[in-house]
Amino acid sequence: MAIKTYNDAPYNDDFNSNSVQFTGAEGKNYLRILFRPGRSVQVRELNQMQSILQSQIDKFGQSIYKEGPILDGKGNLDNNVKYIDVLFNGTGSATPATIITYIDQVLKIKTNAGLKASVLHYEALSTDNTYRFFIRYDSSIQSGGLNVQEYNVSDVLELDSAIIDPLNPSTELVNTGISFSTVTATGHGAVAKTDAGVYFINGEFVYNDAEELYIAKPSESYTLNGKVAFIVTDTVVTYVTDPLLLDNATGTPNETAPGADRYKIDFQLAFLSDNDDDLVANNTGVSFINDVQSYITLFETDLDVVVKPARTEYTQLDRKFANRTFEESGDYCLKPFKLDLREYLNDEDGNRGRYTTSDITDLDAIGKIDLDGETSAVYGEKH
Repeated sequence: MAIKTYNDAPYNDDFNSNSVQFTGAEGKNYLRILFRPGRSVQVRELNQMQSILQSQIDKFGQSIYKEGPILDGKGNLDNNVKYIDVLFNGTGSATPATIITYIDQVLKIKTNAGLKASVLHYEALSTDNTYRFFIRYDSSIQSGGLNVQEYNVSDVLELDSAIIDPLNPSTELVNTGISFSTVTATGHGAVAKTDAGVYFINGEFVYNDAEELYIAKPSESYTLNGKVAFIVTDTVVTYVTDPLLLDNATGTPNETAPGADRYKIDFQLAFLSDNDDDLVANNTGVSFINDVQSYITLFETDLDVVVKPARTEYTQLDRKFANRTFEESGDYCLKPFKLDLREYLNDEDGNRGRYTTSDITDLDAIGKIDLDGETSAVYGEKH
């Protein structure tokens, strides 16, 4: 894929222009810009100088890697997550305004009866003072002879960890045990996680921090089917959005000297669904796959199970190594496969049969073969 360039004003980088009237620097195979004394430096030349270098990196990268993760960046899916929708309605020190201001400190919650949970993630909902907490239960309680393990609608929640004044750590703004909200809905969820890693995309090697995406399922029996991916977006950052781009020659940002803009690639962790309206409507991090222009697949899910996890893929290098390994060593196993041939019917007299009479489902079977999994190389490829 060609690198991203900005042909139009104000950047005027015509590096990969393919218009009828003009062929860009790439088409003419210009590899360097040779500056001369006494001639002004063009904005186009300064931007094109970067494009020439990036194009060389892109060509080298494509000769080794396919687009996707190249260093770490592994992902996984955890379905052992619950969520609750809560209405902030506390009084006194625990007013909704206070809780919302310091919501990052709402880490531990409980009911008056002592059912405790940890808050893993929160999202603001469309209704005023209403939030969704993704939680993991830390305890259960006995109530009316029953073992209660989850919150119910109308349960009143209390803080199980105090909210501290960040400007005065010795002061508690909201004490432990103060009621601050009421449960309005409960449900099941999942969290997709990805490690920090480096990805090759659009001719660039892009680093991204570890991320988590919490998903509210429409029902308890619902299973996730789709792709967990990074949505890729090209953006231009100016001093308006990042004041640190102002000239800092004097040690502080100079508002009269804006300086150059910056090009960046943003990754947004998302779950991509084919056609599930309910899942998309109830989650800000879920999109229809056909609505996304550019993305990197981290892994696919089928019935809540991770399948086809992304891995580093090479264009030619791995095939060359595989051919060399096959020519040198042929096909081989690291350890021999262990084959165990057993009688199908267990006569309960030591014949090592697999099933007793009551267990048998296939009356025509006469034996059972067990084969232990091992690692082998076939045509130089690991299996």
